[in-house]
Amino acid sequence: MSQNKKAVITILGMSGVKQNKVADKCLYTIDGKTIENYNIFPTLIKKYSPEYKIEPLYTKEAKQAQEIVLEAEGIKNIVFDDQRGLLDDVNDFEAVFSTIDKIMTRYDEVIVDVSHGFRHLPILMIIDVIIRGLGNSSKISKILFAKEIDQFKEYEVIDLKQYVDLASFAFVVTNFKDNFTISNHIDISAPKLQGLIKAMKEFSGDILSLSLESLVSKSSEGLIKEIDCAIKEFGTSAFTRDLEALKSLISKSFAVDGKKRYQSYYDISKALFERGYYSNSLAILNEGVGLYVKSMAKQIFGDEIIAIEAKIEKKESHKTHNFYALSSAFKNMIVHESNFREELGFDGTQAQRLSDSIKEAMNEEKFKKFKKFISKLTTTRNDLLHANSTGKISDYKNTIDGFLKSYEEFCVDRKIEIIERPKVPKKAGFEIIKKKSEK
Repeated sequence: MSQNKKAVITILGMSGVKQNKVADKCLYTIDGKTIENYNIFPTLIKKYSPEYKIEPLYTKEAKQAQEIVLEAEGIKNIVFDDQRGLLDDVNDFEAVFSTIDKIMTRYDEVIVDVSHGFRHLPILMIIDVIIRGLGNSSKISKILFAKEIDQFKEYEVIDLKQYVDLASFAFVVTNFKDNFTISNHIDISAPKLQGLIKAMKEFSGDILSLSLESLVSKSSEGLIKEIDCAIKEFGTSAFTRDLEALKSLISKSFAVDGKKRYQSYYDISKALFERGYYSNSLAILNEGVGLYVKSMAKQIFGDEIIAIEAKIEKKESHKTHNFYALSSAFKNMIVHESNFREELGFDGTQAQRLSDSIKEAMNEEKFKKFKKFISKLTTTRNDLLHANSTGKISDYKNTIDGFLKSYEEFCVDRKIEIIERPKVPKKAGFEIIKKKSEK
């Protein structure tokens, strides 16, 4: 088994030298140990070499200055390889990134030091680290910076890795809020973020697989819990504001507590539609409309519908998808009226009477409009999900947008009139209800 290749990449500056002679030494505290040196360069060499290969990046002027420092320290094992580390033009950002990348790719583990360096070079190094961190954060084990305690006299070497991980993850959170996905290649090594990353992946998986019950009862709740933990851990910052925004979105669009199921499905469908999940949005909307019909029926017939629900839930074949079975049955009641699957708890006579009662709870025109909406919604859903689609995605986008508006009109705003259910003796069964004005 080959040994991991390790390196310390450090950007050299002019510190430690004054008028071509070494300046006064400073105190550097690193990992609890204090070392006296002219600057951080020899400090890193003494701490990490030879386990880590020292890879300096430098200008000609910085190289000359640090050769004076190394000579004064008696360090002779460092070779300046201009082919690898010389930065001819520090204003050529592409060339600087290219040099950093070439060195990075040679090693399995890298410690980056950004304590010194000409003007913007440490910033460019940080940017490169953030970009790399999105794909392989664990490769960069530390990001060192000499924090000033007493200017020119004392410094504490701190690790910025956790902050760069937060910067990388802030991008991930913002991206997730926009599309509900997180790349499998995202590698954020911070231990405190692992629970949140796992929760985001589970939530995304439920959306992509249309696992609605897991989404609303497990992964959305789990994600909110992990967001709360992260907010508590990291306190007030720009990062936690991003998390608060994500939590607000998940709570508003995916929570089912305190809402009717058909309302929840509308909220989820709309959130997915806005992020380009057109087939998923359509499928969820299609299930929701059946649950709305069930809600209408329950307002009219109460106990009888509860009995049908219980009968469906007891069916062995529907244990894992009771809501689907209920939605399908009640949708068919509107579209096909008397044509039902008796194994779901209906017989033809009951179904026809139930359909007629709902029809009379609306006016005839609204019932026809509602029936046409359900039929077209189901057909379009089957077309997309069964790979029968030949239309342009822009056309389907407009169609689904229209479905959402119709669903909002019929089911959310409840512009279809539902009369209050009178008390009917159980022996009467599903009787046709007439409005008082028609009696």
